Amino acid sequence: MLVIESVYFITREADLRTGGKASQARGQTAKASRPGRRTGATRAVGPTNRDRLVASAWDLFWSKGYYATSVDDIARQAGLPKGSVYNYFPSKAALLTHVMGRLKYQTETELRLKVLKGTMSPSDLVRRLLEHYAELYGEMGFARGDPLGGRLFELSDTEPELAAGLRPLLAAWLAVVTQKIWAYATVARIPPLVERADGLAAIIWAALQGVLLQMKAAHSGEPLIEAQRTLVPMVASYVGALASGDFPEAPAQ
Repeated sequence: MLVIESVYFITREADLRTGGKASQARGQTAKASRPGRRTGATRAVGPTNRDRLVASAWDLFWSKGYYATSVDDIARQAGLPKGSVYNYFPSKAALLTHVMGRLKYQTETELRLKVLKGTMSPSDLVRRLLEHYAELYGEMGFARGDPLGGRLFELSDTEPELAAGLRPLLAAWLAVVTQKIWAYATVARIPPLVERADGLAAIIWAALQGVLLQMKAAHSGEPLIEAQRTLVPMVASYVGALASGDFPEAPAQ
């Protein structure tokens, strides 16, 4: 079931890049290959071995972590021999880098165009993210943390080069949130917020990582609810202080 769900994610990712043509093409192929239809040389196209390995790796790296997941585990869940992994990826590290790359498309589509669509205050931005996380992680029993943050924390000290390869994904997330804050600050005419947009985006990310870590540890959505009560008004208060000019200047470096 996990592989099937992850393969659906891969197809959805392809849809986001092709405007839904990936699913349409699969559906047309499946229809053409039903009994009683003239299909010529057309055959039903299911997930390839590579798709199955990528889906398995994504699921296991997210649920268990990098070090607790072996190449054997990935191949076994995909229903393939261990050697098949190396037909497509030279190492487990290369496989991690590949599967984590899907987050770039997720950030540019799901986050920018759906979760954070439109112009909103930074506090509303945090609220929307918390609501998104409640829905996403609730489907998993709140048993998983952030796939990117978790791998960065896990690898930063022990595999610095591998972690460095993942940091552009964090930069993409921060860029989206920073741009949303800039847009609001421009519309609301709060110049100090424009100047601090990138710093606020970084603080929001760090705070949310702490919330998601507590959520995973407790297997409960309560930390997300508590963040709605505390983090959202804290961000609103900070923005309000900047707007009123009551916020002190940052100390000189």
